[in-house]
Amino acid sequence: MAIKFFCLSLLLSLFCSVSLAQGPDAKGLAPIQALTVFDATGKRVGTLETNGFASVAVVSFRVNRFPFALVVYRDQMVGNAGVDVFFEAANCTGTPFLPVLSTLTVLPLTTVARPGSTVYLADPDASPQAMNAISRLPRATATSPGGPCVAIAPSTYNAVRAIPLTDLEMHFTAPFRVR
Repeated sequence: MAIKFFCLSLLLSLFCSVSLAQGPDAKGLAPIQALTVFDATGKRVGTLETNGFASVAVVSFRVNRFPFALVVYRDQMVGNAGVDVFFEAANCTGTPFLPVLSTLTVLPLTTVARPGSTVYLADPDASPQAMNAISRLPRATATSPGGPCVAIAPSTYNAVRAIPLTDLEMHFTAPFRVR
């Protein structure tokens, strides 16, 4: 009797899993493996990463040896650091720096700012240091692509050198959408 019950249970589970894998149900609902982000020209940006926030689209990239993730909004992509890019020289020239808010993250810190939509990555080989900022590039946000260089009152930050990796505008065209 136990063997019959086991066999019947096995057949029923096999039947259910096969029928679910076959495609849409009678009302058109079908499971998909992954959502993909595309730009305005139809170019594939990347696969949507799994996260706990349905309204946030995260896509992973790699430039040379540097992996990173960006949040994709309809009109621009933004980094995960939540900070502007700071400079010790006027007019946002010289070495870019990202203030360090945490050294506990395993995901490299990024900010997207001008020129264009440049991805600035906190140098994973650099140690945080005190830097005296006198100009900054405002970061891109969900509602703004960032702004031009701003002169600021001299301020000291605990920051790490940033590496300008790539200008996203050379690769993708907004608006972005998910399919």
